[in-house]
Amino acid sequence: MNAYSQSLAPANTPLRETLSLDGSWEFRHETDREWRHAKVPAHWQACFEDLSVSFGSATYRRTFTLPVEWSAREIAIRFGAVSDLATVFINGTEIGRHEGGYLPFEFVIPSALLKAENTVEVLARLPDAHRNESGADFAEIPHGKQSWYGPQGGIWQSVLIEARDPAHISSLRLDPIWPEARLDLKAHFASMVAGSLKIEIIDPQGMPVFTGNIPAAGHTFKHSIQLDAVAPWSPDSPNLYTITTILSADGVEIDSRQESFGFRRFEAKDGFLHLNGKPLYLRAALDQDYYPDGFGAPPSLDLLEDQLRKAKAMGLNCLRCHIKVPDPRYYEVADRLGMLIWSEIPNIETFTPASAERLRTTMEGILARDGNHPSIVIWTLINEDWELGCARRPNSGNGFPTWSTGCVWKTRYGSLSTIPPASRTSTSRPTSTTTTSTERRWIGARSGTRSAANSQAMPTGPSRLTRKPCARGRNRWSSPSSASGVYPILPVCAKRTAATPGGWPMVPPGRMARPCPRASKPVSANSLLRKSLVISVVSSRRCSGINT
Repeated sequence: MNAYSQSLAPANTPLRETLSLDGSWEFRHETDREWRHAKVPAHWQACFEDLSVSFGSATYRRTFTLPVEWSAREIAIRFGAVSDLATVFINGTEIGRHEGGYLPFEFVIPSALLKAENTVEVLARLPDAHRNESGADFAEIPHGKQSWYGPQGGIWQSVLIEARDPAHISSLRLDPIWPEARLDLKAHFASMVAGSLKIEIIDPQGMPVFTGNIPAAGHTFKHSIQLDAVAPWSPDSPNLYTITTILSADGVEIDSRQESFGFRRFEAKDGFLHLNGKPLYLRAALDQDYYPDGFGAPPSLDLLEDQLRKAKAMGLNCLRCHIKVPDPRYYEVADRLGMLIWSEIPNIETFTPASAERLRTTMEGILARDGNHPSIVIWTLINEDWELGCARRPNSGNGFPTWSTGCVWKTRYGSLSTIPPASRTSTSRPTSTTTTSTERRWIGARSGTRSAANSQAMPTGPSRLTRKPCARGRNRWSSPSSASGVYPILPVCAKRTAATPGGWPMVPPGRMARPCPRASKPVSANSLLRKSLVISVVSSRRCSGINT
């Protein structure tokens, strides 16, 4: 089963004890003959040069000693994130499986399996283009920019063993209301309770502003707390409050949980964004959240703090973390130092019932883990307009959009076109009926080999926005040759080793494509404002992401 929590950090309170399993683990990729050692947390692609673009399965293994004083408590193993499919074993016995490479999960370890010395093994699988025994392939799992910058597999966030009471606080959802100075909270318990919940709230100056003891019974607790005037949270004044909840049963304290939160109101009205009742001019940058040393994982808290301070020094007040779920410390730093965050769900490549369900589960997990952060003001449901251009056709067989007469497609650059009947896998080029091109880039449904065979047909027409050839034998976006309707699966910066009839460079089999580091296409201000087509909870014509 999956057990989502806010993060690993809030659970570490005086009534819970933890044992970190971060550090060196034995590691063996499916292509290895011998065991070697890998750092945890980290993607295996960041640890080993020979596995830098590898998919497949890898086994992690290490031992841990269980403290004697934990023998009467519930013991759980908790993972910040494992990409993408994880199977966990304790002393040779499987205790659970989890799917999804960005979110936390945990398994309670049966007491009968535990010894003084224990061995934990984690089988981590990152699906490639071939459907595996779990029914997944890369195209149908949320993966974001892994199709651009390379795969990311393995245990890439912290792992710990936790000792706690079986009737613990499993989640705490906070809803601060500004300017009313009211806090609505909802707690979930892991099992039935009959006792009370002590609540203490500390203001940004460290002074207590509320203390109360409220009866609690059942699996769920709801309560509203009215405070006096509160200090609102904003990038200029990141005022954070701290709430501590202590669960008691039969007069004995059995569990506690602590969270930070902020009072703020973010809304769109009259064509403008407003923060705490005042118009806000959003100065945002798109953050790919990739690092020289950690690849898709930040190497340290200091680095996260340093990059955010530099972003503020540049005059930015918002970062759009692009189609990935970041390390939870990313949001903690934004809360504490003051930065608005545009959060996004990682995209898939092929929209099917299975991938739709994975997207829904991922979005629910994002909200469960990150819903208490005042820094997050926009939640992206899907990037640009991928797979959402057409209404569903009743006779499309699988119920998903296909090209059809009169179907209007939004393009990557904001232009519109009408596509005549054609198969999505056709090698002939449909004819655009508008005066602008529809250089809609179809991300291929398979990773790995990049060739003309898995590219998609594109409409013709004069190119409105193009990329010109790069130096050093590289290539950017540009208009295709009139002799060929085949576009490559990705714009690449790999050196040309093969080409389509239109002269587009292709990536050799087994190599990952990378986007060019610099843009050379001329763009106008209006085209930039139209460039990113994002469906989000908060939208306004004054708020537009620039997606490069």
